[in-house]
Amino acid sequence: MSGSVVGLALGGGGIRGLAHVGVIQVLAEAGLEPDLLAGTSMGSLVAAIYALGWSPGAMEELAFTLRREDIYDPTLRWQDLVSLAVRLAASFYGWSRSQARPPAGLLRGDKLEGVVRRVTGDARWRDLRRPLAIMATDIASACPVVFAPEAFGPSIASHLQGAAVISDATLAEACRSSTAVPGIFTPRRLGARLLVDGGVSDNVPVAVLRAMGADMVVAVDVARPTQREAEALWEVIAASFAVVTEARVREQLSRHADVVIRPMVPDLSLLDFDHAAESIQAGREAARAILPDLILRLGRPPQDLGLTTATAAPPPA
Repeated sequence: MSGSVVGLALGGGGIRGLAHVGVIQVLAEAGLEPDLLAGTSMGSLVAAIYALGWSPGAMEELAFTLRREDIYDPTLRWQDLVSLAVRLAASFYGWSRSQARPPAGLLRGDKLEGVVRRVTGDARWRDLRRPLAIMATDIASACPVVFAPEAFGPSIASHLQGAAVISDATLAEACRSSTAVPGIFTPRRLGARLLVDGGVSDNVPVAVLRAMGADMVVAVDVARPTQREAEALWEVIAASFAVVTEARVREQLSRHADVVIRPMVPDLSLLDFDHAAESIQAGREAARAILPDLILRLGRPPQDLGLTTATAAPPPA
């Protein structure tokens, strides 16, 4: 973006995270492309594809092709329910010593990882056009797990207390781990680790960008507690997750972010892909509003783009 090292952090938030595509489009049009990227959950998917060199237009086209059924793979189908009921009864009456175990998430996550693998292949960190960090969480230790290039490992480990750095996974494995919202997606096992959503550790990963050497950090925060009544179990879980992580997000943004972009995305369900266009447009509008302020911070006069100055959106009340 400038002589400074600029990092862009893309946060989690389900389908709302497609707003990141709109933000990236506006920044790219202004010639403002980040030197470093970091992403959590949906933000990790967008950041990974962008880091591979996809154009904003191609990313938007991909978003429009996604449907709920592309990632919807329930862990309990009717035959699974019957099997679970039989095993529970057998265990209760002492007919069997094996313990019936309910699933660890509503969705298996295999389809989600398949979607990511189709667009990233077996890409690893050496294949990226710009450095990228992806956040996940080790559910056993409750410590952050950062997927990042090996060169950044020592700095990340020294700056993020208790963090483990993984550099030999594929992008698909990293993104699948980062998007495993507890209770919704089954955790992703990677070696000896059982990984869940990076939002448990850092839903808008700004601190890791500082650890990687960013002089300026631009954060895109798309998550906020829902204002409507949750109608499905995964909506209840997602809404609870947003409430729990909100305070930590505010604290991290106040400490590490120079500019915060908060797209006013409609209050959408977690898997409401029919509203991808609305999410992307909300990202564009938020980025355009903040662009003059960002340009001034980078030392470029706003008149270069025919813009007037503006300030960052205030944090939600």
